[in-house]
Formats: sequence, C-alpha cells, structure tokens
Amino acid sequence: FLKFLEFIGHKPEVYAQSTYRTARSSLELSGTLNQIKIAVSNFALDKTEVSGILGIKRDRRNAFFAALESESINFDNYMPPLTSEEQKLPPLEQTKVILNKLKFLNDVDMHAELSLKLGIYNKVPFENTVLNFDSNAGVIDLKKFEIGQIGNASFALEGKVKDLGINPSLENTKYKISTPDFNAFKNKLEIQLPAWPLFSLSRNFESEGIISGTLNNANVRSSAKLDKTNASYQGRLFTQDDKLFFRGNLEIKTPDFVDFINQIDIDYNPTNVGTSIFTFKADVEGRSSNWRATNMDTFIGPNNFTGAFSYKKTDKLPIIKANMEANMFEFDRFIFAPQRRIAPQVSKKQNTFLNKPSWDSTSMNYEPFKKFELNGKFAIKNLSYLNNDIENVQFMLDIKNNTIDNSIVVVINIVNRNRTRHS
Repeated sequence: FLKFLEFIGHKPEVYAQSTYRTARSSLELSGTLNQIKIAVSNFALDKTEVSGILGIKRDRRNAFFAALESESINFDNYMPPLTSEEQKLPPLEQTKVILNKLKFLNDVDMHAELSLKLGIYNKVPFENTVLNFDSNAGVIDLKKFEIGQIGNASFALEGKVKDLGINPSLENTKYKISTPDFNAFKNKLEIQLPAWPLFSLSRNFESEGIISGTLNNANVRSSAKLDKTNASYQGRLFTQDDKLFFRGNLEIKTPDFVDFINQIDIDYNPTNVGTSIFTFKADVEGRSSNWRATNMDTFIGPNNFTGAFSYKKTDKLPIIKANMEANMFEFDRFIFAPQRRIAPQVSKKQNTFLNKPSWDSTSMNYEPFKKFELNGKFAIKNLSYLNNDIENVQFMLDIKNNTIDNSIVVVINIVNRNRTRHS
C-alpha cells in the first residue's frame, strides 16, 4: 500500500516499519462533484479497521462530516511522536504541543461523531473514547469528549477550544476526572507532587470544574475530593519561567484534623484530641514552594484562627511566617497535657518544711516542631490550659535550628473572678 501511495504522489511519513503494508475498503459513493457522501462499510489499514460514514462538501471552506467507529488504533504508528525535547516539557506545554498538531482544523469545517474502544498515543493506552465536536472557522465546540480509562482514570471534557497552532485557549470548558487509585494515576502520568502520605496512600480521587483562558494563563473554578478531604479553588492559574503560579481563593475541609496533619507528613499525635473537623479558607498566592495565605478563616473544631501566613521551601527546612489571631485555643488538647499533681500531705509532728517541688515528668512531643522554622506573632482571646482560662494572650515565637528562641516575648492578661494580673 505504501508503494501505491508513493505512485500517486501521496507518500506519508512512516513512523513504524510495520505500517502501510496492506489496505482494503468497501465504499459506497453518492452525490455530486461539490457534495459527496461516502459510506464506509469495511476499511482496513494494516490491523486498524474503521466503519461509518464520511461526507464532503466543497465550498469556499471545505466542510466534512464524519461518523466513524473503530475497535483499536495505535496513533503512534501514524502520527509523529513527541520529540525528546517535547517529552521534557512540563505537562501544560506538552498539552499545547499535542493540541497544535490539530491545527489543520483551522482550515476546515467539520462535524464529527467518533467512537474508539482502544487507542494508544505517545505510548499511553486509553479505552472507550467518545468524541463529538463541531469545527467552524477555527473554533472547536466539544459537545462530548469522554475517555473511559486512561492511566487508571476516567476523563471528560466539554466546551470550546480556539487558536490551535498559535496559543490554544479554552472558553467555559468543563472537565471531570476520577480515579480509584490516585497514586497509580499520578505515577502513570508523571504528575509531580510532594512526597506526602496524602498523595501516596490515598485511593479515590474526583475533580471537576470550568476553565477559561490559555494553557499559560487561565481562570479556574474547580473542586476536588481525595478520599475524605474536600477542596475547592477559584482564581487564576498561570505560568512564568515554566513554573506554575496561582492567585485565588482556596477552601479545604476534612473530618479529622490530626489525621490530615499526619497525611501531610507532620508527626503529630496529641493524646487528648478526638476527631475534630478541620476547615481552611483563605486567599492564596504564589507557587507550591513559595506562597502566602491572607484573609484566613480556619476552624479546628470550635477553635477559630484568622490572619495570614507564608510558606517558603528551602534546601534545609521550610520557613513559615505568621501573624494570626484565635478566638480560643485548647493548649492541653493540641500541644501538651501535663498531669495534675496533688500536693503531698505533711504531718503536723514533722519539723520540716514542705516537700521540695518537682517538675512534671510528662514528656512533650517536640517532633512536629522539627519539621519547619517559624517566625510568628500570635494573639489568643481565650487560652485553655488544664481547665483554666487565660484571656487576651499575645506572644511572639521563633523556632529555628530545632530550638525555641530564648528571646520570646510573652504578654498575658489574666482575668479571673474580677481580679486582673499582668505578667
């Protein structure tokens, strides 16, 4: 078949030695020279078989109609693979390269209804694909694009795609993705995420949203669920120097605060904390290794935290800077729970002073504080400690090199039964 194509002057690029060997087809043609209908009952190229209907209308702009289905197509055999340089590109840039291969749709109008049970592209298999779209004057209106299985996930897309071959853009494009094995999914697609148990041990993942803009600068409204943790984001996603940045509003909700903290690789297991719902809301800006949160409104059970903080990843430890307020904080539940000691009884016959006081032997877990460096200013309206309430606590805290700085300044206003003491 390759020799025949060469004879008629249409020799294609060959990307696999086993291709363009054999071809057969049974066609029914009807129409005029300007409008042709082709019924494809049995078309086969090598091991690929396709059936359906094709239509061509010749006008100022050629218009095509295609309703085709196939059992399997290995696109790597008939389309150019990504070059070694393209394979090193970030995922968004790779997507742009793939979309730009469809730039021929800018020159034709098309209505397509396509169905494929098994496909392979760039060595990635995908199953049960349905693609319905209209192409008009360079604008592709995706009516339905579903992939039943790719990288252990299902995927759906619906909306408009424009400017193929230049800088592809999306207009109110809806997406939906789900997988029962998130770790296998991210590894298959080589998605780079922090090495947290949250990402390596979690299983079920679902996400959906709407995107408008280019692949380098888009407005996004998205929600996601990873096992028990829900998150939503509304704002911008953009790239600078091949790095992904964000600027928008983030919300996170999970039913168990302690479990979530351990899932992001912080060893935190206080003995007195039961299951506490954790919610986080803030305006966030930056990139994954250097970002800040402002207008924060966070709850751990009834403990409400507001204010701002920043996070910066370094070669040593992450650096956190914070300026936060809390309506209440239960210290002996979340940080340290020493035992209450009963004063020893002293015999009246003894001619001795009270027994020498001793430090409480309950050990404090410092492990969570070894994971980061901290420079913060904090204010707590009501600090609970051993069932005692201390009001209007303000303090500055520095943690560096696994030590708490000795120059901590603490201002405490203790209010107790109409008696006020400052210390």
